[in-house]
Amino acid sequence: MTFGGAVGSAVGRMGRRVLYSTPGLRGTAARLRPRACVLMYHRVAAVETDPYGQAVHPERFREQLAALREQHDVLSLEDLVRGLHERDYPDGAVAVTFDDGYADTLDTACPAAAALDVPVHVFVTTGPIEAGAPVFWWDELAALGSEGYGALHDELRQLPSLARDARLDELRAGRPRAARDEAGRPLTVAELAELARLPSVGIGAHSVTHPALASRPADEQAAELGGARARLQQLTGLDIGLVSYPFGKEPDVGPETRRLAEEAGYHAAFMTVPRALVPSSDPFGLPRLAVHDWPAERLLGRIAEVLGPTPG
Repeated sequence: MTFGGAVGSAVGRMGRRVLYSTPGLRGTAARLRPRACVLMYHRVAAVETDPYGQAVHPERFREQLAALREQHDVLSLEDLVRGLHERDYPDGAVAVTFDDGYADTLDTACPAAAALDVPVHVFVTTGPIEAGAPVFWWDELAALGSEGYGALHDELRQLPSLARDARLDELRAGRPRAARDEAGRPLTVAELAELARLPSVGIGAHSVTHPALASRPADEQAAELGGARARLQQLTGLDIGLVSYPFGKEPDVGPETRRLAEEAGYHAAFMTVPRALVPSSDPFGLPRLAVHDWPAERLLGRIAEVLGPTPG
């Protein structure tokens, strides 16, 4: 960045602080630069072991949603994305999303959300669903209980799907079948169609086989992004316009990945970066806050941290 650019950036930050902190100007700030927070869930389930910290207990989930309804405007993800360009959404709005496509999203999460009038958007990994896989590959790895598990996970997420499957076969060799009872299973194709018919549920893509996209060549990234969109459109009859990137942080999502998402026909894409979504956010690098099994008060506090100073 040049000296002039750095000065301009500093002045801009100073101006935003003044705008959000000065009485009488905060309401103007909210209209000019409304902030939103997109939440990312994975599972809603009561489990004893949760190696990835992804599961939220069903009762805790209901408490979180009730607190969101009380404290925030909760929008569908589609409405929030549509409102970005025109700044046409309430300051402090929240949207709820799920990644991967676990069966408990349909069985447990969506009924609880519907009861509280909370729309959700589910980003689906298509390959395991179409294959009828009993578990997602990362849950299979965790169930194997391998030594050096963290390094193995980092290795596998960067492999193409066939090489990953072969590596998992090597890890399974000579081991008793690992318990999978608490790992959760992917949706079936029929369950995906049922999920897509629910009135308060949107469907988006989350790749075909869930690799770290930027670690793969451009043609493989394009196939993961475009293939997931095409198959979801065929399976659900919906126009799939939104995608979330697997392992959605840099360096697993780079400029090439964002470009390929746009070329695949999506009009917005989501990462896993805890920042406020604002009108100037990159539409192919939109932020989300990962949610864990937190008390509702902690979730509200994390959202407040992400949104920053509250206009009044």
